[in-house]
Amino acid sequence: MKREIIIFLLCILTVCCYGQILSPIQKGKLWGFADENGKVVIKAKYTAVGDFIADYTWVNIGGKMKMEHMPEGGKWGVIDMNGNEVCPVEYDYVDLLNGDIVAVNKGGMVQNAQINGGKWGYYDVVKRKEIIAPSFAMASPFNSDGSAWVMKDCQLTRKVYGEELKNTKGKLEDVIPTFAVNDEVPLMALFESYSGEATWGLIDVNGNFILPCEYVRVHGFQNGVTAAVHGNKVGVVGTKGEIVIPFMYRSISQLYEDDLFVVKVDNGMYQLTDRKGQALTEPVYEAIYEFNHGIAAAKRNKNIGLLDAHGKEITRCIFSEAPLKFGESQFQPWNHGKRTYLSWLNDNQTLGVVWVNEKGSILQSMSKKEFTIKDRIPEKLWDY
Repeated sequence: MKREIIIFLLCILTVCCYGQILSPIQKGKLWGFADENGKVVIKAKYTAVGDFIADYTWVNIGGKMKMEHMPEGGKWGVIDMNGNEVCPVEYDYVDLLNGDIVAVNKGGMVQNAQINGGKWGYYDVVKRKEIIAPSFAMASPFNSDGSAWVMKDCQLTRKVYGEELKNTKGKLEDVIPTFAVNDEVPLMALFESYSGEATWGLIDVNGNFILPCEYVRVHGFQNGVTAAVHGNKVGVVGTKGEIVIPFMYRSISQLYEDDLFVVKVDNGMYQLTDRKGQALTEPVYEAIYEFNHGIAAAKRNKNIGLLDAHGKEITRCIFSEAPLKFGESQFQPWNHGKRTYLSWLNDNQTLGVVWVNEKGSILQSMSKKEFTIKDRIPEKLWDY
């Protein structure tokens, strides 16, 4: 893929706060930026540059271009759309800008779209100062609430976060770095291999630890919370270091609608929990699926039913996942607006469909196994 094509597509959507669009331009072997009229705004003096998807972008001086978009070696920094170096070009890598804070590396080496070794710290591109000196083995982006996961002691190889371009045989040929990120960056996708007793801790913007380096696996925050592993148990923590759900479960999945969690208990079964750690169901389900419009499918005793966001089983788990007369089949819940249908598939052939509304009433059954509205739990059985 040609650089000019990528730059054109990206810059169509890129408008800075000053009302101008800047596109990378090349003069000889160096790069700068021009506006939409072709007027040079930032002189060509960099070995490589990123694209102004945010108000800032990375630049590199002295690196070797073994890939088209990903330099190796040299020094890295950050510029704004006036060409000001808001983070000096003196680091061995910079990335993961979230808001005003960018992660910076000193002593590491970029090779084959991976960052090896060195120490990580943080730089504030608005205050134009290094707020946390490079001292961590690894650093995640700061989230919007002002905290970040870091590692102290380990030997780590980290992927460059960006768009991977592969050839027809699946071999990596290039990476377009994603410089600006948000709270939803898939954190653990960056860290594929590390050795030693690697544990994560949570720091604030002053470098103070909110949570000690005791967590063996962490994730990016969603709605101010995230699951983490402490010892061999999973719990949920908040951006201020508060323990939202105690570390007592085998696994936890965060459901982003209604701030709900599916937790797996020691007997291998699942239950629904709110963000205060209060159990909304008993741990009696083999699976609880994603919520949509306040309804989720759940599996109990190998049969499918529906739960609402309060954990109430509004449609009993009586829909067979794999009717014996049809042999092996695959269950799929689908959501369309305020209606949900449960579909049974076998070799891409639909075995049956049951439509249910948001109250759990069966609207229509097109299944080869008939179900009726009588299968719904009567309202009088519920005490709320």
